[in-house]
Amino acid sequence: LGYEYTLPAIPVTLTADGKSSLTLNTDTNDLTGKIFPPEKGSIFFDQSGIIQLRYDKRNVDTNAHTVTLTNIQALGTTTLPVTITSNPTIYMGKSLGFRSTASYGN
Repeated sequence: LGYEYTLPAIPVTLTADGKSSLTLNTDTNDLTGKIFPPEKGSIFFDQSGIIQLRYDKRNVDTNAHTVTLTNIQALGTTTLPVTITSNPTIYMGKSLGFRSTASYGN
């Protein structure tokens, strides 16, 4: 699922210090902020190559009409710091893991 977001301030630099967050403007009903998984979500966007990131929590501010993704961290081959220089189309998802301890046939 992808959506073109407007950043309140450009450029935005995301660092590897564990304290980076990304704040995005939402629509007036805040629905474009609520489509992000509330926690442990992943996002990616194409800016001079694919940038893959994950975040811990999503915070929707209904007064300012923004969504903030906290504790941004790199995924895959992405290395931080990364600077976002335009209003990107951001794709989001939720990571799911499965584990089985059953024997074959159970």
